[in-house]
Amino acid sequence: MDVKKLNLVNDSSKVTPNYDLRGAQSWIRLFLNRSGKLLIIGQADNNYIYWASLTDQNEREKNEAIFNYIADESLRFDMVSNEWLVFNAAGVPYDELKTWYRTELVRPLEQDMAWKTPFGHYYGKNQAELNGRSFARDVSQYLDVLKKRCRFREANGAYEAVLDYCLGELSGDSGNALYYTQVEDLISMLRQEQYLVLSDQEQIREKYLLVAETAGKLYNQYQSAIR
Repeated sequence: MDVKKLNLVNDSSKVTPNYDLRGAQSWIRLFLNRSGKLLIIGQADNNYIYWASLTDQNEREKNEAIFNYIADESLRFDMVSNEWLVFNAAGVPYDELKTWYRTELVRPLEQDMAWKTPFGHYYGKNQAELNGRSFARDVSQYLDVLKKRCRFREANGAYEAVLDYCLGELSGDSGNALYYTQVEDLISMLRQEQYLVLSDQEQIREKYLLVAETAGKLYNQYQSAIR
């Protein structure tokens, strides 16, 4: 398999970076939807990506090959792009990604650790050749893990009332640009429940998205006020 052919950062989507990316500390972002579609992003830094591929969570061979390729520390950013350009090329409108669960794998500071993952364990440097296989296995099981969390949190629909309460709190003084600081702890708690975008209960999904949108507006208001 020529794994590079899976990369949506290509001649048609590439951009010229405004600065030197040598020495950038790359990381991997994952987007997963309710159907098991998996968007893998190789992030060069906060502004540019060097890899984007759209696969299914169960395509283990492809996902293993992708991880092994983009996790290679000797890889240089031959081509980079902006994520919104690439998402559109993948047929995933940028705005639609708010309905996808997102997480990331980062390179930790610990000497013997290669990657810190969201799967409950690290990938080690001493068995780096097995990390791609571990990633493919872990990501194939991850949607089931997240949906199980959803079911526990939903409590047979009872959690909908909690989301209504949270929305009321977030809307309490939305005209005050500094109100974000009063509900920052609540927003932090809600962000940890992002898996609810994958809920099988439509009302829970929609209310969580509304809560997240309201929190985002408060944050943007606050940032505009303090600049």
